[in-house]
Amino acid sequence: MNTARLQEFEQTTSDINSPGTNELFSVAQPQSKETVARSVVKATSYRIAGTSATIASVYLVTGRVDFAAIIGGTEFVSKIVLFFLHERLWERIPFGRKAS
Repeated sequence: MNTARLQEFEQTTSDINSPGTNELFSVAQPQSKETVARSVVKATSYRIAGTSATIASVYLVTGRVDFAAIIGGTEFVSKIVLFFLHERLWERIPFGRKAS
């Protein structure tokens, strides 16, 4: 991170954490928007973790690897699409962002 960018970040975070800030869940926002590729990578990594837990749970309950694989695969595809759409929708919503 270059010096100017670091100073900008520090100023932004100090403004957010200063007394009198009434914004709920205020977080410093980067100047750039998230790319589609980043949203896809985030959605994929999150789903790998979630699907692993689902597969393990289904296997523990049913004792059947085939059920666990079918349910896990269906969940992986459906939820990754849902998460991606959710991320892209929230990118358009100004709620919780500070105007630059």
